[in-house]
Amino acid sequence: MSSDVEATEAWLEDLSKKIEDNGDVITQYVAGEVFTSLTQDPRLAGGTGTPRDTRRAVNGWNIAPGETPDYSDGGRGMYGEPPDGRREALRKIPKGTMEATVANGVPYIEDLEHGTSKQAPAGFTRRAVHRALNFLLELDILNRRTLGGS
Repeated sequence: MSSDVEATEAWLEDLSKKIEDNGDVITQYVAGEVFTSLTQDPRLAGGTGTPRDTRRAVNGWNIAPGETPDYSDGGRGMYGEPPDGRREALRKIPKGTMEATVANGVPYIEDLEHGTSKQAPAGFTRRAVHRALNFLLELDILNRRTLGGS
């Protein structure tokens, strides 16, 4: 009986180490997926994109490493398309980072989240997070190569 317990313990330790070793890549992937969901055109994204009259709100999404959100807001104006989520995550989240945030400092983002725009339904940010969690469930988190890491 003890050999089964020891083998299971060794297997769990190995599994835990693999997940921990891939944590930084997982962080980049999931932050990039949340960012992508939030910055898509809401008319094409199945209820996860941010309204884009002036594109201020959609360009207000920021990825930051660690636990401190980046609430930067470029202010009023007309904006271009937001950056690609995966590339933005790779650019802003250094290798080895195990935590990241995606935040928006546009003053009316909460109003948009509550459904004040006809472009996106209420709860679009919550749906974007759920979409990213479903994305995470489909990842092979034990294989760094499938995660795009080295």
